[in-house]
Amino acid sequence: MPMTPARRVILILGVPIALALLAAFAYNAVAQTFRVGYHVHVSVPPGGQQARVSIDNADATVRPGAGSRIVVDGTLLGSLRGPAFGWRPASAGLVLHSSCFLGFIGSCTMAYDISVPSGLPVAVTDATGNLTVSGFSGPVTLSDGSGDITLTFTEVPTRVDVTDGSGDITLILPRGSTAYRVRARSASGDVSDSVKTSSSSPNVIIASDGSGDVSIGY
Repeated sequence: MPMTPARRVILILGVPIALALLAAFAYNAVAQTFRVGYHVHVSVPPGGQQARVSIDNADATVRPGAGSRIVVDGTLLGSLRGPAFGWRPASAGLVLHSSCFLGFIGSCTMAYDISVPSGLPVAVTDATGNLTVSGFSGPVTLSDGSGDITLTFTEVPTRVDVTDGSGDITLILPRGSTAYRVRARSASGDVSDSVKTSSSSPNVIIASDGSGDVSIGY
């Protein structure tokens, strides 16, 4: 078959592209096979009358603890290289920093299990990641830039304030005769509210979502 100018152009352009795709596939296979991870542990006093935790990039499970300190146990896992981690004490709590070393392929997971002193108001912010919170009855304030928020109560909460930029909000309240003063909205998503409500109730539920569904129920 004669080598025409068109075939010559296809070879010149196609061979490097094919080699690049093959190299990317091989790198991804290696990255998925060789994953590097480690565990972290942090324990600090709340520093005030509120337990506040700020997270910049991780999933987190938050619950009340038996002690008087904010305790974090985390697992960080990345392709070829472990994620970076740092922390610092802050006013009334703790700031957690984590980031992945990723090229155009690979994967990274970062997750924290956080316990805070029981009985203190709780405030948790997360830039990116899912928040799963349970076991509290006092004031709870949650804010997430991107990720799902799931908040479960076994006792009637006094005040709940949840804000999510992008992701679903799910609030599960204990069954009973308690009515709640509920303000729930979503700029882009469905809102479902099946709990007893009263405009004069001292038990306040506020849920605001930029993009995602809001569900409040039992």
